[in-house]
Amino acid sequence: MAKGDKATAQTLAAKISTAAAQEAPKIATRDFDQATTQRLIKSVAGDADAIGAAGIKAAELAAMSLDRLSSTYFKGINAKADKSVSDALDAMFGAVEDPAKYDAKEFVAQVKAFDKSFK
Repeated sequence: MAKGDKATAQTLAAKISTAAAQEAPKIATRDFDQATTQRLIKSVAGDADAIGAAGIKAAELAAMSLDRLSSTYFKGINAKADKSVSDALDAMFGAVEDPAKYDAKEFVAQVKAFDKSFK
């Protein structure tokens, strides 16, 4: 995708949104073990560049997904998330809080910071 190619980014965001909507009911009824949850977190975080380029809606979905997955992970091990993980999630949500000020590079940086803080 070329820089500034808004049409391609919107098409990609629509595909991501459609795929997420189709998979959500299946995922909602599954029980994930810690290894699977951690792999999902790492997979989403590993796609930060593509997600950020897809636009604000994809970024919002990713932030919400990482929030829920990390909550599930820590609940499964009967532990509370480290402050660094909580702070990274807050910063990630801050990057998508105002759609008019969305900056893909900032969002990607926050996802990578979250990934680094998540052990």
